[in-house]
Amino acid sequence: MKALVEKLKVLLAGLVGLCVDVAKAAGRALRRVWLWARPYVAALAERVWPRVTRAWTALWTWGRAVVRRWGPRLRRPALVTLRAGAVAVVLAGLTLSVGQAFVRHTPVGRIAVRQVEWGGAGVVEQDHGPGLQRETLGRDTWHFLHAGTHIVSFASDADGGTHQPLEVATLEGEACQVSVFVPYRILPGSGWRLVADGLRSDYPARAVAICRRVLLEELGALSAAEFADPDARARVAESAQARLVDELGATHLEPRDVCIGNVFFAPTYEKKMLEKQLAAQNELTQASLERRKDQERAKEKQLHMLQDAELGLIQGYAVQEEALRDAHEGELLAIGRGASQHRAEVLSGSKVEVLRLENEGELALAAAEDLRRSLLDQALESAGGRLHVAKEAAENLRFGKVTLNSNDPRVPSVLDLDELVGLLMGGGEDATKLHRTVGSIVNMAVIAASLWGGKKLLTKGLAAGAAGLRTNIDFKWPN
Repeated sequence: MKALVEKLKVLLAGLVGLCVDVAKAAGRALRRVWLWARPYVAALAERVWPRVTRAWTALWTWGRAVVRRWGPRLRRPALVTLRAGAVAVVLAGLTLSVGQAFVRHTPVGRIAVRQVEWGGAGVVEQDHGPGLQRETLGRDTWHFLHAGTHIVSFASDADGGTHQPLEVATLEGEACQVSVFVPYRILPGSGWRLVADGLRSDYPARAVAICRRVLLEELGALSAAEFADPDARARVAESAQARLVDELGATHLEPRDVCIGNVFFAPTYEKKMLEKQLAAQNELTQASLERRKDQERAKEKQLHMLQDAELGLIQGYAVQEEALRDAHEGELLAIGRGASQHRAEVLSGSKVEVLRLENEGELALAAAEDLRRSLLDQALESAGGRLHVAKEAAENLRFGKVTLNSNDPRVPSVLDLDELVGLLMGGGEDATKLHRTVGSIVNMAVIAASLWGGKKLLTKGLAAGAAGLRTNIDFKWPN
């Protein structure tokens, strides 16, 4: 507590010094501002003050005129207003006095307990919460209790403790300091019991004493190793809270929780404990390393097994793949041979069919050629055919040189037209019949040829004679 008081004194001295420094700085700043603004303020006052004076004089004159004119009329309303204001002030005072005499206000965070001073009632068995409560002035006395949570803190000043840490002896006899925090509150509806038992001011100290005794007894059952075990500390906290519920309940209080904080041993013992913990930790580390090595060996063994299994599967699949490849190659060869054989059979059949069709075509062409020749021979054996041959012979006739020898019986005379026609058309009965029919036409052709000259006119004359024969003789020319 002394250290806390000293810290508060230092803090207050620092705050006072800070306030003094701030006030001095503000005074210096205001003085500088005034020195800077004083000429401007003086100039402004010289300019504005006459106007303000004139305005005030005018307002005062106007007010006096209004009072002289309207004063008698405004006197009665003003008196009425003053009386009403006085009555209102008196009524407000009476209301406040009555409220203070018959109404009590309970602030937030407080429990109000009413005690009747005379009449034999004593403490009223009821807790009053925040709000307005009815009271009788001079008859009732009100007691106010803290309705929030109190905290009993056994810790150092640095940790915010209000009491010194607990000095606990372990089972081994080693002394240690333990920080413990116990929040508690007044049992709901039991505030009047605290007042009735006379504990209105003493219950915080009694709660501290009960918590110290119970915690020392519970923590003294732990060993040094258990202080470092969170589970053991949690069990002790639960046991202590269960005992505090019963013992603080006798004083109408309720513990909310028990929190065990820091634990401090003597430096030498802490060093021993650290060495012991280090040895235990080394053992745990060594065991963990051994387990890790075993796991790595098991992992390597499993990895080798997996690799062997994978290699076996790969080899098996390779053998299956080779067998399938051989089977597929055999099937492909058989299919290829079948396809080649079928192709050869189809080609052979196609060649035979082509040869057959070619032979049939050649036979058909030979038959058609024979038919053409026979029909042509039949056509040429007819009169029209012979006339056609004569026409062609006449077209192909060339008189390169004409030798007239009347003494040679072998030389035909071109003047003997009948003999010439018979030479061109041949003999027979049909030729004889034709001699007479075309005689005049041939004569005319010969005459025209002799007059105008030229073999072409002779050919045209023979063609005209053939056209005349076709009209006079029933004959069909061969195509």
